[in-house]
Amino acid sequence: GGATALTYVTVLPLHSLDYLYILCPAFLGSVVLVCIGLFTNNLSQARAYPQGWGLETDAKAKVSEGEAGSAVKAYFKKFAGAGVVAPPNPPLTQSGFSFLGSFLGIATLAVIDAYLFPKIPIGHLKLIIGSFGAMAVLVFSACKAPLAQPKNAIMGNTIGGVVGVTVFEIMRLVGLATLPWLWLMGALAVSLTIVIQELTSSVHPPGGATALIFVTIPLLQPLGYVYVLSPACLGAVLLVGIGLLTNNLSQVRTYPQGWW
Repeated sequence: GGATALTYVTVLPLHSLDYLYILCPAFLGSVVLVCIGLFTNNLSQARAYPQGWGLETDAKAKVSEGEAGSAVKAYFKKFAGAGVVAPPNPPLTQSGFSFLGSFLGIATLAVIDAYLFPKIPIGHLKLIIGSFGAMAVLVFSACKAPLAQPKNAIMGNTIGGVVGVTVFEIMRLVGLATLPWLWLMGALAVSLTIVIQELTSSVHPPGGATALIFVTIPLLQPLGYVYVLSPACLGAVLLVGIGLLTNNLSQVRTYPQGWW
């Protein structure tokens, strides 16, 4: 959601959509991905998706193999959810710390991008991209989550940058970096990012967005592998640094939970 909001305000061509942006891509895109997640995640016996639909009040009893019946029935039974109860809303004071950190973090990236980078005579650098909206939600709101820790944030987002640029460059070399093949570039960029993040124990959802943003926004593509340094790595480092300073102002927060 944070990435969806930040992408709209930073990608000028999207402004022409106005409130239609809420319906598509914001709402419709998420519905499509959730539906595909239902069908693909539940193919694995070790996975149950969703863990909950957000309406659960008591944990449901897990269905044993004997009760599950056929494999097909067990598969579709997972669609009802695993019965995990959603966590309670945080106190308003904690939402205040979330606002403070995310505001300072995104503002810092945007100010550097707008006022400092144009004065650096080494080409047009970028620091503010949509995926940092998602990273801000993790680092400043879900700061205790494993996916929000420094290793995941920095390494996972950098991997997204590397994969996004590499996929684009390979597709360009074979003459497929064109609009008709955008679906393939996007799908490869995100799915390969996830696999490499899993192999390196650095899963970080905004990294997938960082990869996807590069292959779908032509204005970023001239950056080439500079994109990996900035915004992918440098932006993540800055947000983690601001997370250290702001999250720990709260007596009930400790960030990071672990460095590695």
